Amino acid sequence: MNSVRLRNFFKATDVYYLFVILISLYFWSETSSMETHASIYPKIVLFLLIFFTTLAYLKDTFSKYSEQFKSAITWRNITVLLSIGLYLICIPTVGYFFTTYSYLFLFFQYTRFSKSQDYLENKTILVDSVISLCIILTIALIFKVILKLVFPEAWLF
Repeated sequence: MNSVRLRNFFKATDVYYLFVILISLYFWSETSSMETHASIYPKIVLFLLIFFTTLAYLKDTFSKYSEQFKSAITWRNITVLLSIGLYLICIPTVGYFFTTYSYLFLFFQYTRFSKSQDYLENKTILVDSVISLCIILTIALIFKVILKLVFPEAWLF
């Protein structure tokens, strides 16, 4: 398939629906190791999410009135959702603070990337680094030091 045919075959909404279903199935498999009474509520929520995502996909595919919803789902939004999924996967393996700092810094850069009037003109990379670091230090101060909550820790703190 060439690029044009592939683009016509897969719409951005199809990728979005597939992403939601795959993430839901991943979390469903994670609940299988939980105790039975503790896994009931997450499984109900995940079942409903998969069910309604499938219904939305069928409606979008077979309905001629779904044009207004297609404009809300873009490749940029799908990229943000994929980055959130990657962020959630990296927290237990890399560590909460480093992963959150990296995610915030890259998210700040990504939100201005295609806007030529904003990218690297109003804020520099150093400013984004400082803002991300301040957010992480504030979270650490409030939740880890003051409230003494336990954060997921891995090989990069």
